Amino acid sequence: KRKVFNSPQTMGFCCGKCWCSYRDPVAYLSVPFALAQITYVIYCMTFHLVIPILGVGYKSALILIPFYSCVILILWSYYQAVFTEPGIVDMDVVQRIEERDPNAKYYHRCTRCNCIKPFRAHHCRRCQKCILKMDHHCPWISNCVGARNQKPFMLFLLYVSIGETIAIIMTIMYCRFYSSKFKRYFHWLPLEYIFTGLYKKPKLLKFFHRWHIAFPFFENELNTQIFVCIQVIFSVIFCVFCIILLYDQFKNVWYDRTFIEESRDQQSTTTSSFYESLVETMGEPFCLNWFLPLPGRDIDKIIKRLCTEVYEDERRVKED
Repeated sequence: KRKVFNSPQTMGFCCGKCWCSYRDPVAYLSVPFALAQITYVIYCMTFHLVIPILGVGYKSALILIPFYSCVILILWSYYQAVFTEPGIVDMDVVQRIEERDPNAKYYHRCTRCNCIKPFRAHHCRRCQKCILKMDHHCPWISNCVGARNQKPFMLFLLYVSIGETIAIIMTIMYCRFYSSKFKRYFHWLPLEYIFTGLYKKPKLLKFFHRWHIAFPFFENELNTQIFVCIQVIFSVIFCVFCIILLYDQFKNVWYDRTFIEESRDQQSTTTSSFYESLVETMGEPFCLNWFLPLPGRDIDKIIKRLCTEVYEDERRVKED
């Protein structure tokens, strides 16, 4: 009987339950950057967009309450996506197959874990584990996107898209509200007024004058305008990025194929409808919990079923 090998522990744990890969160096920058961007949008929305335009009252509350609710769901979903075990292969189920199935020696095996590899499992080099329905290893969450945490990952993308869209809409309202002030206090300063070294380069200075290249300057509320400009740039980038990723995730659910399975042209063993595939992703039939980053009540059954979906390795059959 072959011994099932458990790879060395390469995850960070908190209270014995949380899961997060520390073998991903990119995550040391991407995770803090994502949290900093969320915090920055909250600051700009509250103190530079909503309250200065609408004042302190029910109008601001109509914007900020949904926005803050979205922020809570973003942070909750992000925490669950980062610290939820992504769906590692259940070694107890694999060992039972090894011991009881006479054809176990013919089944496809993971050469790194030295154990039976279920059909929809893939080995992650960073996590050093076989992950069920592994889509990809995402540096933004420092974790794999797999059978257990695909739901909070998708909800994170959804709520970030909604929150950033609200911020973009408020930025447009900000520009319309202050358009008269911009016209009154706005100036184009010649670049040599700011960068005095240009006087020593007459050809370059002549080029700037010819094409009317100057420096924009606002006499009033300059700090606010800088904050808002930075915020809207990152909001647009994150919004577009998350919408593209969310579309990709829904496409994978629609065809019941992960990104890795699609890239390897791996055909599914079952024919599931979009709803059935979505139920498997959410871990339970349609209910309110679909919109909350909570584990589905049937997720453990789904994990065990995926662990038992094994297939024969043709090379091992021929060798035998």
